[in-house]
Amino acid sequence: KVPTQSQLDKMYRNKDKGALKDTFNVTGSLSAGWYWSSRFYFSLGWAQRFSDGFQGGNGKNYDSSLRLVM
Repeated sequence: KVPTQSQLDKMYRNKDKGALKDTFNVTGSLSAGWYWSSRFYFSLGWAQRFSDGFQGGNGKNYDSSLRLVM
């Protein structure tokens, strides 16, 4: 399933540990380095930038990455 906002933030905080190490694209500002969450804010999808942890709304037409969770 698509991660919640808090699950995505937990992945960000642990991106350099264990099995997650070096598995995220952390470069760039738009759209590279961004990952979608399941949250929607008005007409925007909610995403997190993995270069610095910033979260915010992005237009749904951005080509951001998606990491599924179980």
